[in-house]
Amino acid sequence: MSRGRLPAYQGTSREFWWEVAFAVESGVIVDGRARILAHAAADFPVNRVFSAAVPPAGASRGSPRGASRGSAGMPSGPQVVDDLPRPVSLFSLDARGYSKNKLLAQINWRDGLRGILDKAMASTGLVDSAVVLYQDQGDGCLCAIDASVPAATLASDFVRELRIAQNAFNRLGPAENRLRLRMSLHRGDIVPHGSGAAGDAVVVTARILEAQSVRQLLEDHPKADLVLAMSPVFFESTVAERLRDLDPDQFTEISVSVAAKYAGTAWVTLPGYPGNPPRLSAPSPAPAAAGPVRSGAASRARRTASDGPPPYPGRPG
Repeated sequence: MSRGRLPAYQGTSREFWWEVAFAVESGVIVDGRARILAHAAADFPVNRVFSAAVPPAGASRGSPRGASRGSAGMPSGPQVVDDLPRPVSLFSLDARGYSKNKLLAQINWRDGLRGILDKAMASTGLVDSAVVLYQDQGDGCLCAIDASVPAATLASDFVRELRIAQNAFNRLGPAENRLRLRMSLHRGDIVPHGSGAAGDAVVVTARILEAQSVRQLLEDHPKADLVLAMSPVFFESTVAERLRDLDPDQFTEISVSVAAKYAGTAWVTLPGYPGNPPRLSAPSPAPAAAGPVRSGAASRARRTASDGPPPYPGRPG
């Protein structure tokens, strides 16, 4: 990893390796995870965890798209064709309070979330070949959908079908333990690689979902089960144009920031909830000093090399 991309060692070793893990998942180095584990296995040859994690020589590290399916019916990894950026729509999804559940409840939520995704994609007509990237993140996922699928289809039809499938799942359990979801939508260019992808679009999608101002919305609206946050570029090409059944009056623009790693804005709504447009209980925090906030289509809020890579996107419940 180049010196400019190394995480700054601040806080604990656990936090440092979280940042390393996120950089590796973003494709900073080719086969980064396997190479790190290979070095660890060489240094500690009797450690079975390191040795078991290193694939045998000549083993394939990725599967052709559509050849191997994960538990959500998604391809387990994209096929790398070349190094050219590929235009996609991305969404990140996570469940509020997942880590507070006990083991069996976590398994139930994981199965439920993947079932919800399966039903929403099938009802929207999304086929496997349109899924460029699917990353299972335990309490959620990160997906990239080929640009041939209209962004408005994701913002309208897919979100609606997701909410319908979510409601069906929640009706089977107690109301106090219902599955409540956060979702971010963005569009941009990525380069699929192995089981992940490189590109700022991946980082922006994850950071919007991680921002406290987005997370706070489910706390401020306890009866809402889904919060949707769109990047400005996604909002302006879909909602602002009033495509499908999308209504700008159902959205509020808020500031989003993650420490000193990311700053920008997002448009948020609570699909199917009568309290739209949503309001925060406290003023939305001003963006951090990572860069100026730019509204409109020019809002791309980028990190600089001095910021180092963003923190690992593991999120507390």
